[in-house]
Amino acid sequence: LADLNPNIVVFDRFMIEEQYGWRVQQECPNALRILDTEDLHFVRRARTTAFKTNTDVNYDTQDCYRELSSIYRSDLSIIISKFEYDLLIDHFNIPLKQLLYLPFIESEISNEKKDKLPDFNSRKDFMFIGNFIHEPNYQTVLQLKKIWTSIKKRLPNTQIHIYGAYASQKILQLNNANDGFIIKGKADDVNEIMQQYRVLVAPIPFGAGLKGKFIDGFRNSLPNVTSKIGAEGMSAENWGGFIAENETDFVDAVCKLYEDET
Repeated sequence: LADLNPNIVVFDRFMIEEQYGWRVQQECPNALRILDTEDLHFVRRARTTAFKTNTDVNYDTQDCYRELSSIYRSDLSIIISKFEYDLLIDHFNIPLKQLLYLPFIESEISNEKKDKLPDFNSRKDFMFIGNFIHEPNYQTVLQLKKIWTSIKKRLPNTQIHIYGAYASQKILQLNNANDGFIIKGKADDVNEIMQQYRVLVAPIPFGAGLKGKFIDGFRNSLPNVTSKIGAEGMSAENWGGFIAENETDFVDAVCKLYEDET
């Protein structure tokens, strides 16, 4: 570090800042130290606990103290979600000067690219995607397994295909070809895969940050049905699909979107 003598050091998540922030401060006291939070881990973990124990979300945890401490030690923290940015300011009173709200930066797709995307009638079936090291993705697939029977009854000629790296045995055993619930595993090209389907289905029960799968979907003209948690942090004013909170509304939204070309 002393030999590199950087002007700016970026830490990839608070755990890395905990390990190396003191060393950077010691060897490069004039370097600007930036924490890239990715998402607020204590928010995701608190929601995970609440979901599994059927209790209210409680942020008063060791994870929270650790992550906030890392934010305070850093000169600047990058926050990807507007919800999390507001939470840090309004609930935890983090000074504005220590935070930078920086969501996904996307350029508008050109009409030429849009025209090349497969149209409604060239697409079929449902899909979900997300790596399975991430607990919310695993829990989302369990939610999909739960509601798939209701969707399949109304749209008997459809299938749902589940994509994601690091699929363990507990994921693979959910595969049921007879029921049209297919575990596909890792997607080699997310854009190519998404252009085959009509609807991205993601009843995400908990999590934090922004969900890149929806941005990928929008880029490929693939609308989605998700939960409030799934859409959190992104503008839902003109959401590309539907946001539903209970199982009945979710199934209705999925079936409506699948059959509605407009």
